Amino acid sequence: MIKIKPILPCPSIKEQVSFYESIGFKTIQIYTRPNPYAVVSYGPLELHFYGTKRILPNENPQTCYIEVDDVNRVYEDFTAGLKRHTGNGLML
Repeated sequence: MIKIKPILPCPSIKEQVSFYESIGFKTIQIYTRPNPYAVVSYGPLELHFYGTKRILPNENPQTCYIEVDDVNRVYEDFTAGLKRHTGNGLML
């Protein structure tokens, strides 16, 4: 099997992990020292994040395309998790 595991920058590992947990991802690992790093998973999908203060989310040029078999189910899972976490119906 071949896997691709994107490693993406984020300004706060704690906030990044919290967001992904809210939409249904499971935390696999979190490191705070010497370099902030986290791994989250959603089924067989893994996303890796490294912490850096040098990047702002609205100026982040990084992207990751993820193809799933049932996009509507994944969308429903993510929005339901976000609604449970935030208490409102914000859409992704």
